[in-house]
Amino acid sequence: MAKQRILIILHRSCGDTGKIGDLLKQRGYQLDIRCILEGDSLPVPDDYAAVVILGGIMSANDCQILPGIRAEIDWIPSVIAANVPYLGICLGAQLLARALGAGVSRKADKSVEIGFHQVRPTRPNCSLLPAEGLRFYQWHLEGFSIPDNCERLAESDNFPNQAFMFNARTIGLQFHPEATRAMIDCWIQREPENLRLTGAQSYKTQVELFRESDAKVSQWLERFISQWLV
Repeated sequence: MAKQRILIILHRSCGDTGKIGDLLKQRGYQLDIRCILEGDSLPVPDDYAAVVILGGIMSANDCQILPGIRAEIDWIPSVIAANVPYLGICLGAQLLARALGAGVSRKADKSVEIGFHQVRPTRPNCSLLPAEGLRFYQWHLEGFSIPDNCERLAESDNFPNQAFMFNARTIGLQFHPEATRAMIDCWIQREPENLRLTGAQSYKTQVELFRESDAKVSQWLERFISQWLV
């Protein structure tokens, strides 16, 4: 492997890379973990085997109040130009959408997705997901539009845009395949008021669905990483 490092961008320095960080380390990659919002720099992407941008409680529209968000949006095209694999998860997918010219916004009815929801492929024979879909963890108040020259890959009942690709190496996922039980508990403890929003599942329901879904999601993530990092 010529390049052993993968850049992971968090949006708080005490954040967690979750299952995806564990998987990448198991495959022999060194993780360069940075938080641009807390002063870390954005490096030249050519030196990395891949780039992963994870989620955060801020909005992809917070460019005026969070210069780091603007910096990440402006930097993402350099990753694509260098042909370095890019994976955006939740906010990371929304930043990719904005970098490619699409919008990010709340739904008109202000409903959200918090908890486990079935995500289905939007076309037959999609390598991303099985035909019947899979239940993934979600925690987002906003959603992205699909940028021009990109393909929509997945949908849910509540948010029609759950995944898209610019090319096979540049992918955005609205859902959280990296989420562990500890991460879910942390997010709920940090923002318990969000469980009162329309579209949020109760903590009890989330715990039950985590038990039912976790093994399948972990298996899916292993296959996905193998396809993405070919």
